[in-house]
Amino acid sequence: MKDRLNRISAFGIAIFFGTIETLFLIASLVKFIHGGYITVLLMLLILYVMWVWYFGNKKREHYEVASEYVSLLDYRDQLSKLSDDETEPFFTTNLVYMTKIKDDYRIKRSAMYSILDRQPKRAKVYWFVTVNETDEPYESSYTVDMLDTDNIVNVQLYLGFKRSQVVSVYLHQIVAKLVEQGVLKSQVPKYSTQMERKVGSFKFVIIKEQPADLVINDKLSGLDRRLIAGRIYLQKITASPTTWYGLEFSNVIEESAPLFINYTSNQYVMQRKIYHRQTKK
Repeated sequence: MKDRLNRISAFGIAIFFGTIETLFLIASLVKFIHGGYITVLLMLLILYVMWVWYFGNKKREHYEVASEYVSLLDYRDQLSKLSDDETEPFFTTNLVYMTKIKDDYRIKRSAMYSILDRQPKRAKVYWFVTVNETDEPYESSYTVDMLDTDNIVNVQLYLGFKRSQVVSVYLHQIVAKLVEQGVLKSQVPKYSTQMERKVGSFKFVIIKEQPADLVINDKLSGLDRRLIAGRIYLQKITASPTTWYGLEFSNVIEESAPLFINYTSNQYVMQRKIYHRQTKK
C-alpha cells in the first residue's frame, strides 16, 4: 500500500482493518474453552502434517548424494544383453517401473538395483514411466524416448488434474500404438482369451523406500532424521502407489529398498581368526 498510496493513508487503512480483526479475535477467544480449542488442535495437526511432508521431502533431496542417481544411458548395454540372455528365466514381456526420470536421464539407483542386482529380471521391453500432472484439466498425452534402442522406453505421461491416472490402460494403448508403428517388435501372446490381442504381459514394479538406514547415517541431524522418517511414514499410511496409478487389477510387485543404497558407513567388522580351515593337497 505504501507503493500505491502515501505513508499516512497506508498506515490508516492497516490500523482500521487491524482493529476490526483484533476485536473479532478477542470476541472469538471466549469460545476457546467452550470447544474452540478442538478447531485449533485440528489446525495445528494439519499444519504439522504439511510441515513434515514438505520439509521431509526437502531434507531427503538435500541428503541424497549424487551417487544415489545414475544415468539410464550407462545401463543400456546391460539391459539389452539381459533381455537376450536365455540363461536367465523369463520374467515378463513388459517390465514397468513407476519412477521419475530426471534431466540427463538420471534415475534412482534403486530401480537399476532392482533389475540387475536383486534378481536379474529378464524382459522383452523395459519401461520407465513418469506421470506428470498438468494444469489442463482433461489433458491426456505422452512422449516416448527409445534411447536409441528397441527395448528400453522412457515414457512421460501428461495427465490433467481431472484425469484418472489409470496407467495400465494408457500403457496398453501406448504399446499397441508403438507396435503398429513398427517402433516395438510384435508382442502377440501365445495363449490368450482375446483372439486379436497384440500386447504381451505386464509387470509393474513399485519400489518403497525404507527408513531403516537413517539410524546408521551419521550425516543426518536428529531433526532431519525425524523429518525424513515422518515423511516416509505418512506416505505409507496414505493411499498406496498401486491405488494412485490405478493398478489394482494389474500384476504389481512391491519391493523395499533403503534410502541410500550407496551410503558407506564407518561400521565394519574385523576378522579374529579362522578355525580348522581345510588345507589344499
